[in-house]
Amino acid sequence: MNVFSSVIANRALLVSFIARDLKGRYVGSAMGVYWNIINPLVLVAVYTFVFAYVMKAKVPPGNGTDNFAVYIFCGLLPWIAFQEATLRNSTVIIDNANLVKKVNFPTEILVIYVTLASFIHELIALGLLFLLLLLLGAFPGGNALFLVAVFMGQLLLTLGFSFLFSSLTVYIRDVAHLLNSAMLVLFFATPIMYPLAIVPEGARALMGLNPVTQLVEMYRALILGDRLHSFRGTAYFFGVAVAVFILGSYVFGKTKGEFADLI
Repeated sequence: MNVFSSVIANRALLVSFIARDLKGRYVGSAMGVYWNIINPLVLVAVYTFVFAYVMKAKVPPGNGTDNFAVYIFCGLLPWIAFQEATLRNSTVIIDNANLVKKVNFPTEILVIYVTLASFIHELIALGLLFLLLLLLGAFPGGNALFLVAVFMGQLLLTLGFSFLFSSLTVYIRDVAHLLNSAMLVLFFATPIMYPLAIVPEGARALMGLNPVTQLVEMYRALILGDRLHSFRGTAYFFGVAVAVFILGSYVFGKTKGEFADLI
């Protein structure tokens, strides 16, 4: 399966699906797209209250900010997009059985449009973070431009896992349920609510193998610290992202011919 050629060949269909998804989320809602801003702010407020005010957690020096809410917000942005796209895509083939059973329908477009829609929502929230940093007098420096490359790596990683889990769920429906539990574990195993530096050294090395850890650390380094993430961490993240994308797209390409018979 050549994902890139499929996107080009079906770009009009892809744009139509993304537009339908973005509109469909807010049909009948008075606040509309503003919920995409309100929801992450509510999460940040809750986590800040619990960790900063109840548990008295602080951001250690050297993390680019001493504002706990900003620190959490920056880490939540890539996580929410990754989690939402991966979970939604785990059942996207089954949820669109009527389309999958059509002759010559490009099933990979379903995974791609869900992923891109989630990333568009992240971009909106990212704009809000930049606005908050501007109001706080801490607007990101020039190194934030490297977010474009990080964003592409994040897209590859998310698509890879999405292709893989959407395929597996067609064969084993329990995969989607297991993935929900796995995401909860992964959330707390990723330094979103706390700095990686406070984790014991042995556990820190293990957590560093989590590619989402490196993703969150890159976001914070570029946005809050105006610096590049470590070369080792960056190289590891992009290596894993490319490998996962190749594996996921390969599995999806090999199995998609059987989807119509199994759903």
